[in-house]
Amino acid sequence: MTDPTTASAIREIQDAALSRALTDGDHARQSLAVAGALETARTEATETGFDGGGVTLAASLAFVSTLFAHRRLRESLQSSVRASDDSAWYPSGAPARVDDDLVVAGARLAVRRFDVDPALVGALGDVSTEKVASGE
Repeated sequence: MTDPTTASAIREIQDAALSRALTDGDHARQSLAVAGALETARTEATETGFDGGGVTLAASLAFVSTLFAHRRLRESLQSSVRASDDSAWYPSGAPARVDDDLVVAGARLAVRRFDVDPALVGALGDVSTEKVASGE
């Protein structure tokens, strides 16, 4: 089970990601996925202890932090080199796309916390409104 301080910190990070999703359409999908990933990690942490063999909250948060650091580094390298082809930064040649399940989880969180219309966050996250509205 997560302690209240950790739960509060996770909620603050999620709320910041959800706020960004609602105000920055260019990064809405990624921001919803971050909130969804943290919710998934939080849920797993409350169901699994350190000795349970599952993914711990601390490990999940460290992974998400690493993703943020990677993205910031990639963005700074792109702006300094002024790369015109974003696909050059991905081994497959195509930009990485975050998992729809994480985006849906984040979109559902936005609906619950900010009373946002499922159609709006579905459109921002490029996911089905039906999946967002279906709840948990």
